[in-house]
Amino acid sequence: MGSVRVPLKTPFKTALRTVDAVEDTLVCVTAFGGLAGWGEAPPTAAITGETNASIKAAILGHIRPALLGKDLDSFEEVQAALHGAIVGNTSAKAAVDMALYDLFAQSCNQPLYRLLGGRVRPKIRVYANGWYQGPREPSAFAERALSMVERGYTALKFDPFGTAYKFMTRDEEKLSMRIVGAVREAVGESVDLMIEAHDRFSLSQAMRLGHMLEEFHPFWFETPVLSDNPEMISEVARRVRVPVIARERAEDPRDLAKLLALGAVVDQPRKALGVGGVSGLLDCWNRPGL
Repeated sequence: MGSVRVPLKTPFKTALRTVDAVEDTLVCVTAFGGLAGWGEAPPTAAITGETNASIKAAILGHIRPALLGKDLDSFEEVQAALHGAIVGNTSAKAAVDMALYDLFAQSCNQPLYRLLGGRVRPKIRVYANGWYQGPREPSAFAERALSMVERGYTALKFDPFGTAYKFMTRDEEKLSMRIVGAVREAVGESVDLMIEAHDRFSLSQAMRLGHMLEEFHPFWFETPVLSDNPEMISEVARRVRVPVIARERAEDPRDLAKLLALGAVVDQPRKALGVGGVSGLLDCWNRPGL
């Protein structure tokens, strides 16, 4: 197990944190015979609550002892031991889970995607994220957005709200809308805009922002309120005329199912780190409504 840290040329700042380097915790799981599987977990304390130190402590103190000597051929038993070793700590579990799946695929002499069902589509559309470093000025956002489109992106995600938390002044609201407007004008209507709010506004403020965003036709409004509060985020989704999605804070697939069952939120993106790895993603996909 080890850690890497790569400084960024241009740090970026959100309401939750300032990032000046990319960090990662690397995990290697070995089997008798010499095969080695690899997994990784970027520590994001402001989002998952986990740090490099906590990830290492969870793996070395709890997960490693639970897995030593297990038979990889009894893969479900290995998975049960992993996820039962410690409560929470989804990033630590995800890193080991990825390594176990890598190891298992190698033992079968197959790529993992084939074991998971094979290719579904020839290509996947992606959006640009993290491109909006720099001054919080409409012209700066517009210039950077246009550079992303010139690189081939057809969808852009960004947070125009600065460091505001819970509530915004009228001037802050106006600046945020000018930023979104400048980006929309720069890239045109053919490029989709995903507006990120990072789980931080009150119900009333979130609904107010949602109404203000309508004229810019965003592809979605992401986590305007805490996404681990299904009733509140669903209330926002019912009250505004832009698609609202929750984010990956929910760690239990049952919570994700509850959120979508309320019928207002259009989607709940899942990340491997948030649900404990490949096995957590499979659990989400196998549940009705997810």
